[in-house]
Amino acid sequence: MVVHAPRPKITSSALAAFGAHGIAPVFFDDKHVPTGILVPLSAHHASSERLRWQSEAPAGMRNRNWQAIVKSKIQNQHRVLNKFNRDGHSLNSLVKKVRSGDPTNIEARASRFYWGHLFNDRSFRRSDSSHWLNHRLNYGYAILRSLTVSAITTRGLHPGLGLHHHNKYDPHPLASDLMEPFRPIVDELVAEIEGDTPENLRHVLSRDTKKHLAGLSMVLVPKNGRSVSVPVALREVTDSLVHVFRDRTGTIDLPQWCE
Repeated sequence: MVVHAPRPKITSSALAAFGAHGIAPVFFDDKHVPTGILVPLSAHHASSERLRWQSEAPAGMRNRNWQAIVKSKIQNQHRVLNKFNRDGHSLNSLVKKVRSGDPTNIEARASRFYWGHLFNDRSFRRSDSSHWLNHRLNYGYAILRSLTVSAITTRGLHPGLGLHHHNKYDPHPLASDLMEPFRPIVDELVAEIEGDTPENLRHVLSRDTKKHLAGLSMVLVPKNGRSVSVPVALREVTDSLVHVFRDRTGTIDLPQWCE
């Protein structure tokens, strides 16, 4: 759910119902910047037990699963570049170099190549907060984060305990981990928006653009021989992580991206 209006009115009963049903609305300010997510606290009956599994996860297991996440993300970036007839061959070779925990930061190397090719703009940087493309990307990522937080909390895990991410300014490091392989879907949606460079922020995030990016929840991804929506895929990914935390073995079950 996206709350993006000048003066939204939501009753406390409605907010409580969101939390009870595991819905994590994302809120935006008047400059179209995501400012917060309502995090459900009691969406699963066994959350205390699962939180213990999560908090006791050994480093080797967390590193192994971060390796799987990075590989999946790069494979999806490769798929997106191929869709737009960009040369993604170099990304394919990088996947094989990702080791447990990604100690050599192959993820960053892949991202530099990816962003340099996706929009046909070698000057584009994700760090440039003023760039109009980043406003669209951030809007889509906020929706993705909301879907990911909802999947995590409804499965009895806590978004504050990550596998790899641990920035003290990030309130949802596990969501930051699990959403990584899905980020290229947002990039794909942004790249699909046609038109010249917008003149102002209103044109950057027009009603049609926001509607297009909100369509993220309807995008289908390949999962175990079938196609499922992004929210369903996130829930299944989180379910598999619960089993990894419980059994202390195996790796997370991620989408199988078609290149």
